[in-house]
Amino acid sequence: MSVLDAEQIDCLARSGQLHELPAGALIVREGDPGDSLYIVLTGTLEVSRMEANGQPRVVGRLLPGEVFGEMSLLTGAPRSATVAAASPVTLVEIRKADFDPILRSQPALLGKLSEVEAGRLATNRDAAQWTAAEQAEIEKFGFAGFLRRKIQEFFGYAA
Repeated sequence: MSVLDAEQIDCLARSGQLHELPAGALIVREGDPGDSLYIVLTGTLEVSRMEANGQPRVVGRLLPGEVFGEMSLLTGAPRSATVAAASPVTLVEIRKADFDPILRSQPALLGKLSEVEAGRLATNRDAAQWTAAEQAEIEKFGFAGFLRRKIQEFFGYAA
């Protein structure tokens, strides 16, 4: 989340919840609802997605300093992958309630976050499952405009 300044990062660090988990611990499950993101402090996480045949497939690893779950934090979207601890891990969880004061105090941040997340989704369009209506809105307004609206709705801001 490089769009945040040092003061905002400090605020999130103070309000975030620390989790120390053993190897094998399930962090999030694909398809589950969510309203938080995680920052990896120590350890390694394995990311998997369910194949059409119902079998999980490992699609990546997360290492210290990396972030996951930002779409759920920003839009309330269901988790797009399952993430489990491949080793003992330490994570900081940032929830919607922790992030809301920052968005309210810095309205311009909404546009920046929309653009950053749109860039990520553009390179990995299959990571999100959009309805036909959402796909039409993406075509009309682009990813950034679509995500801005989704973030505004999720946080209860006037459009």
